[in-house]
Amino acid sequence: MKVRDVFCHDITSLSENMTVRMLIRTMALTRNHAVPIVSKDNRYYGCIDVYDIIDACLPDYMKGLTTSVFLPTKFYDNLRNIQNRKISEFIDKNYPFVSPDDSLNYAETIFNKTKRRTLPVVQQDTFLGILTQLELLTVILKD
Repeated sequence: MKVRDVFCHDITSLSENMTVRMLIRTMALTRNHAVPIVSKDNRYYGCIDVYDIIDACLPDYMKGLTTSVFLPTKFYDNLRNIQNRKISEFIDKNYPFVSPDDSLNYAETIFNKTKRRTLPVVQQDTFLGILTQLELLTVILKD
């Protein structure tokens, strides 16, 4: 089975000119942890994961920690400070993606290697939709 058989075509994406505040609101409304960033003609630039924003707000002394039971006040201050900045500053241009012609086994390998929950589906630099781990689980249960 191929990615084209299961990915979600109707998905929210944002322009690189949007603000971090709009990105976070979009993530909250859509319940997506990652949002693809595209041009007006649907050219794929990259993706921003919620962890990219969290990482941008973490104080340097916390970046090496693997777990934290609290977020320092500095985190909240940093988030307030970046909320009106353009999301173009935070795009992960190396965010993994798949093609509609890729196999679901390949997609699962990418999910496992990168620990991402969402993969943009891109063909010749054009954003087509997303594939989530939930779609893969749904396919498995159909058997």
